[in-house]
Amino acid sequence: MNQWPFLLEQICKVKYIVAKSQINYVYQTMESFNILQQWLSGDKKLGIPKAEISPSVEIIDDPVTGRSLFATSSIQRHEKIITIPHTYLLNFITIIKHLEAWNPDLKGHGLNYGQIYVPRYSKQDEDSAGVSQIYRSFKLDEILSLSSFQLVSLYLVLEKERGKLSFWSPFINVLPDYNDLRFMPFTWLVKNTNSIIFPLLPDSIQKHCQEQLERFNKDYKVVSELIHRHTLPTTSSNLKVLSKDDFLWAWLCCNSRCLYMQLPKKLNKTIDDNFTLVPYVDFLNHHVDDHCGIEITNHQGFLVNTQDASYHKNDQIYFSYGGHSDEFLLCEYGFMFDLGINKYNSLNLTDYIVEFMSPIHIEFLKKEGYFDDYTCNENELSFRTEIALACVQEKPVEFAEGGCPRSLRLFIDGFTDGECYKVNSGVLAKDAIRKIKGCSENKIKQLHGLKRVDKDIVDMAIKTHEKIIKIADHIQLPNVGDNVLD
Repeated sequence: MNQWPFLLEQICKVKYIVAKSQINYVYQTMESFNILQQWLSGDKKLGIPKAEISPSVEIIDDPVTGRSLFATSSIQRHEKIITIPHTYLLNFITIIKHLEAWNPDLKGHGLNYGQIYVPRYSKQDEDSAGVSQIYRSFKLDEILSLSSFQLVSLYLVLEKERGKLSFWSPFINVLPDYNDLRFMPFTWLVKNTNSIIFPLLPDSIQKHCQEQLERFNKDYKVVSELIHRHTLPTTSSNLKVLSKDDFLWAWLCCNSRCLYMQLPKKLNKTIDDNFTLVPYVDFLNHHVDDHCGIEITNHQGFLVNTQDASYHKNDQIYFSYGGHSDEFLLCEYGFMFDLGINKYNSLNLTDYIVEFMSPIHIEFLKKEGYFDDYTCNENELSFRTEIALACVQEKPVEFAEGGCPRSLRLFIDGFTDGECYKVNSGVLAKDAIRKIKGCSENKIKQLHGLKRVDKDIVDMAIKTHEKIIKIADHIQLPNVGDNVLD
């Protein structure tokens, strides 16, 4: 019996289902974009301010860069393209303002909320999850004791649970889901996935991820304990509301979408607390060079202008997150540039250089502020690295009683260029770089041999090592030969 007609029919059905699923995804995505823009258009009758978005800018769900902003027509230099009022900024201040609408006991901290619209909540805004009851039980000192990461992440989880009842629903619905953030290796540690691949990442990435994990676990512990203190008998879904997966999603949204905004000094927060989430603006993707600039004013809110950049129709509009390496971008945002694009890439030599140090060297470098973070790029060793390599060339006895060899002191203070150390520093750096390159080559072989794993994740892991090898192959060190690996 000929099976081909049956097989062709099944193939067509599968293709139809896939195509229909893709169409539904596109439709739902565009619908969520439309709802977001409608929300940002405000309501004059209710006193909700309107965001100003240039008609030359639109959101596109790009297959490569994800949700991004593109130019629909030419945009000139120094043109203001986006203004988002304070009402739509999600940060420590706006959250307190919304919470006090549920809980009057949270008022009276003396912050100026004049530019922030908050709905008047009533019984019809009560949610079945009991989130509003939790809001009513909060105490001001508890909220003020939280960091921005802790409060904003918690609030995102709780408001997501409130669904369409939440004022922030149009914004929450366009935030990335976990699948959009799955390339961030730190998430594998939390969710216990890709356990075979994680040890095959560069050591520097693994170290970065472990530091992220410590911060996340600390934040989750603090917020979980807060919620448990306010668990009510009628709040049956509290445990679900603050599951680790839900908090991870919110924490990642903060980590990958936050923009700098200084909080009032009265809040007594650290510099790490000075951030806000900004709807629509968070669709701007990172570029290694400066593109658009941002400004925050008390009256207008969050402004985006093109500065010295200009755009043609169908160009993507960019914003620079700062001078970050691909390893940093992968760990903090979940993406990297293609090989050879990022001028900020570097090798982390720290572990290899510390091996050369005695306890006395380490103590001295810590006192001077030069311990840890030893890097090099294709052009040179960092100054921190040069100082560390110079230090290990001095005998420990030279640092007795808190002293410092004269040549090293002159180098640290900038009176010499450390010429007397350069040859040996080059030899030590060459040894470290050779070891790093060899480790990456070995891990690439192991990654190629993996089976039944996510191919995209494996390709990403391989790319991290290819970037390391590229720097190792091209770095020039004085007085050690034309190429460090010759």
